[in-house]
Amino acid sequence: MAKQFGLSLQQVRAAIDQFCSKLDSGRRRQVLGVVLEQLDGLMATFLPKAMDGCHASAALCLRIAERQTILCGLEYAPAREAMPPHDIEQYPRPSATDMIAAAIERVANGGKPPQLEGPTEH
Repeated sequence: MAKQFGLSLQQVRAAIDQFCSKLDSGRRRQVLGVVLEQLDGLMATFLPKAMDGCHASAALCLRIAERQTILCGLEYAPAREAMPPHDIEQYPRPSATDMIAAAIERVANGGKPPQLEGPTEH
């Protein structure tokens, strides 16, 4: 900016300090509160979808929870490359036929989820 406007570095820094808000402890708490509220809103939107089996929503919820813990100081920020949301592995959605068959099975079972095939060992 100094070169672009023909100013010294000190003049640019003075202008930035004059027109930008300071990040004191009160402002930091205010910004943190706003960001945490926004993350809570996102979590409220995507958590039900994740619980219904949407894998993309589940991955997003994990990232939101990670961000919340980092902002609250409960976890350190991991040293990793950021993963854009479109790079999250997409799982195939059930076909319409599979969803209809599952609905019929739920009705036949009195509203209970379909039984797993084969023995389940714990």
